[in-house]
This record gives sequence, structure tokens and C-alpha cells, in this order.
Amino acid sequence: MRQRTLLILLALLMGSTGLTPAEATGANDSTVVAQAQGTRGGTLEPRYEPAPVADPDAYDNQYVFAMSRGVADAAIAPYGKLPLYVLSVPLDLAFLPFALIGGLF
Repeated sequence: MRQRTLLILLALLMGSTGLTPAEATGANDSTVVAQAQGTRGGTLEPRYEPAPVADPDAYDNQYVFAMSRGVADAAIAPYGKLPLYVLSVPLDLAFLPFALIGGLF
């Protein structure tokens, strides 16, 4: 008796809705994809011309005040940057001649 009751309850729970999730939400099989005007399907094109790559032999200022620039670009609260500036600016000044020479060669 108990097994028969469990089987009946299980059958009722499994077939209670009778609808698939797609049918229950009202979704159909067709999918619409919105595209920008003037684009072709399946192709990716940049909207701008990429910047030319700089000559690697050219001198740039990446070595001059690099530690201070790193502190300025860091994602740290302004009150947290102050102690780092106290450390980085004197070190940048001490290594400034080496940074200038290193940037030239």
C-alpha cells in the first residue's frame, strides 16, 4: 500500500505541470538578433584606424619619474598616496641621472 501511494505521488509530481519551461514562459523557437545598420553578418570591423606603433628605438619618458607616475596611476585613495609619494619622489630624484641615461640607450 505504501509503495503504491509513493508511486502515485511521484507520478503526480512529475506530470503536474505538463508544460516545458519554454512553453510556460511563452518563448518560441525564433531568435532575433539586433545589429547596427550597415554591418554584414559575421564580420567584425574596427570603427577607427588603430594608432601606429611607435618605433622601439625612439626615446620616451617611461624611465623618468616612473615610481611617482606609478603612484599617480594606482587605484588607491588620495590619502593613501601621500605616504607613497614621500617615498617615491626622493627615490625618483636619486635615480634621475640613471633614468635619463637609460632612456637614451
